[in-house]
Amino acid sequence: MRIFKISSITLFPAGTRIKLLISCFAMICLTALTVWATPGAGFLFNLILSRGTVPTDVHQDIFIERDTVNGSTPDNNQGDNWSVKFKTSGASDIAVQDVALSTGGFSGWHYHPGLLLATVTEGSVEWYDANCVLHVYGVGDSFIENNEPHTIRNVAPVRTRLMVTYVMPKGAIRRLESDAPPCAAALGLQ
Repeated sequence: MRIFKISSITLFPAGTRIKLLISCFAMICLTALTVWATPGAGFLFNLILSRGTVPTDVHQDIFIERDTVNGSTPDNNQGDNWSVKFKTSGASDIAVQDVALSTGGFSGWHYHPGLLLATVTEGSVEWYDANCVLHVYGVGDSFIENNEPHTIRNVAPVRTRLMVTYVMPKGAIRRLESDAPPCAAALGLQ
């Protein structure tokens, strides 16, 4: 590498200067993304209890007649039966998480690269979608999250605790940060 010196100024060759400029620009962009994202606050704990991989596609189509669940006579005309279809393409990770938010705690705007199934086990949570529509969930309530931006917050006088199960592509991270939607500022949502 040739280095030219001009009256105490060291100039690197053009190719090196371009690489340095691109590196500096990338660092500035990453810093800006960090500032614009809305990280959460008030997490008391955030424990991953388990994580495993299903190495193949999943294709489950389950139909349950109510009489097999509770012993009653099925009434096919009343819609008493239950069914679920669950399908993945490619290997999937399944993770189980135990998380708690203190009073005033919030998740920040984020989304998931798959499906999240959550149950409130203590307290309550306010859940907002990307349009800032409010849903309130209390003990025993369950909800689903996915790849759409959302946030939760605990405005109750006690901690909120959730048990969460994730189904996501193998190797994916559980949470991706998101910018707050325009409606969030008017509601004071972080």
